Amino acid sequence: MSDSTSSELLQKWTDAVKGGDPKQVT
Repeated sequence: MSDSTSSELLQKWTDAVKGGDPKQVT
C-alpha cells in the first residue's frame, strides 16, 4: 500500500472523527 493511499484514508478518518459521524469512522 502506498503512503499516499494511507494518508488519504487517514485524512478521511480524521475528518469523520472531527465531524462526529461514527458511521464514517467504522
